Amino acid sequence: MKVLITGSTGFIGSHFIEQCLNKGWDVDAVKRNNSNLDIYESVKRFYKQDSSHPSSNEINQLQFLKEALSERAEWSCSKIHSEERGSLKWLTASLDDIDEVISLMQNSYDLIIHAAAKISFKKKDGPQMIEDNIHLTRNIINAAIKEDQKKIIHVSSIAALGRPSEDRPIRITDDWEESPYNTDYAKSKFHSEMEAWRGKEEGLNVLIVNPGIVLGYAEGPNSSRQVVEAATKGNPFIPAGSNGFVFVEDLVCRTLDLSENESSWNQRHLMVSHNLDYEYLLKTIAKIYNTAPPKWKLAGRLFKLILATVRLLEKLGIQPNISSELLISTSKKSIYENT
Repeated sequence: MKVLITGSTGFIGSHFIEQCLNKGWDVDAVKRNNSNLDIYESVKRFYKQDSSHPSSNEINQLQFLKEALSERAEWSCSKIHSEERGSLKWLTASLDDIDEVISLMQNSYDLIIHAAAKISFKKKDGPQMIEDNIHLTRNIINAAIKEDQKKIIHVSSIAALGRPSEDRPIRITDDWEESPYNTDYAKSKFHSEMEAWRGKEEGLNVLIVNPGIVLGYAEGPNSSRQVVEAATKGNPFIPAGSNGFVFVEDLVCRTLDLSENESSWNQRHLMVSHNLDYEYLLKTIAKIYNTAPPKWKLAGRLFKLILATVRLLEKLGIQPNISSELLISTSKKSIYENT
């Protein structure tokens, strides 16, 4: 089995590399010319269970968190290790450049995993992020069609499902719905999905996964670290809403399992193992990390005051620690229903 992975130096892409290698699959991993491999190397240590490294304490704490949340888990996934580990080759290319992407695709692959995307919740970054994420996916799809590749996994997000204004469960079959709770990141992922579906109409086999907020281990900035730091770094506020979450090793394991089942292709799959209130999650994290939990719920007058302040700072060109769109998004009680 030969696999091409984009986003290979990032949080989710690095986990895809290691689990594919552990299944005995050969991996071509795409990186930019100036990328470093620190995140990948940290994930490699995670799967090796290197207890001698300083990061082992953080890994243990995240494992304790996973165990503490296990009673709220709707599913998990058991990783399979092959007796023979696959080979890894790094390829350098810019996914912004269609010619370089076509050159990548001139190799024949059994599977392409597209996990590259830009993410920001800063208001000033929104328009460019939407354009960039659509462009990256369009290049991947167009090059795959041109070079007669067969199968692509597109790593999307629950954000691409949209968040309706009314309170109701969100399902994988729901149509996108405009609402104040949709971030620019959500819009970028929704329109990127449209490129993947176009690829299906033009002959590709497409498998789309929509993960919740991803928890788990890797060095560097990522969604998991942001959630943990919201509970452990002196932040006094708790969002009033709820959201869907998934641990990265379970997301990757389940995605690869689906890829081996022909009936899973040409549809999208919800990857939410936990539906959690932010209050419950942040207090659980604070307990495990032995820190004082946030205590002020962002609701009512307090929420309106903070939101007005953040909007004013954004208008003045000052970027606060949290954006207005993220404040609004995390105030919503979003429940994801596995069907």
